[in-house]
Amino acid sequence: LRFVRPSIETSKPGKKGGERGIIESISKRAMTVLYASEMAEQRMRHEKMQLEGNVFRALFDVSVNVEMGATGRPTAYRITQVHTVIEDDGGDDLLDG
Repeated sequence: LRFVRPSIETSKPGKKGGERGIIESISKRAMTVLYASEMAEQRMRHEKMQLEGNVFRALFDVSVNVEMGATGRPTAYRITQVHTVIEDDGGDDLLDG
């Protein structure tokens, strides 16, 4: 998961917050990030606070349930567990060439 719009505000588990993220293996589109439990949300908040780099460049290895809309397209990610965080090492950007 890569955040495109993080939020430091606390929301109730299962309720929409301001966070949006992308999991490219599921969809290239940014979707709402929800938390299945308060524990999952607290762990994510802790991991974001521990980052030394830019939260927008970090990758979060998470377990998610994908919420589907009436059309069968993904609409939100419900995080059930946070496993690891891969921080940007500040090296060359792969897109540069």
